[in-house]
Amino acid sequence: IQYFILIKLFLPSLLTAMFSATSSRVSAQSEQLWMYQRYEIVLEYEKRLVFPAPFTFIIYIFKM
Repeated sequence: IQYFILIKLFLPSLLTAMFSATSSRVSAQSEQLWMYQRYEIVLEYEKRLVFPAPFTFIIYIFKM
């Protein structure tokens, strides 16, 4: 009976602490992943050409 009483007292606080630690770890990882994906999108837009398809020869001439 004492074992069950101790479990009933300590288990909710232990579960709360575990969920809090997991939540903070997932939050940090998701923020890092978001920043990396944002960086990839910026690089993708930087590599795109300025003019639409029929006028791309102008950019290639300008780069030469």
